[in-house]
Amino acid sequence: MNLIARLPKDRTQLGALELWREGALVESYPVLGKADNATAKLHNNPARDPLKPFGDTPAGTWRVKAGILQKITPTYGPYRIFVLWPTGGP
Repeated sequence: MNLIARLPKDRTQLGALELWREGALVESYPVLGKADNATAKLHNNPARDPLKPFGDTPAGTWRVKAGILQKITPTYGPYRIFVLWPTGGP
């Protein structure tokens, strides 16, 4: 299973996260790809640089590393969290 993140430069604008299996598009989800400001700042990435840890999600191709987790956070609410491993750039 692969995920493709198609994200605009401004991560506060909607992009898409596409779920692919065996070369076929299974589903597409609207996403922001934005990191939590406080967490990014706490980890020395106040600009949320997507190429640094705790930054915005970089565009590219991803493999699901640890499945889909359900997590409730004050920032994002009760939305699905994907743990991802990068496999390619845009």
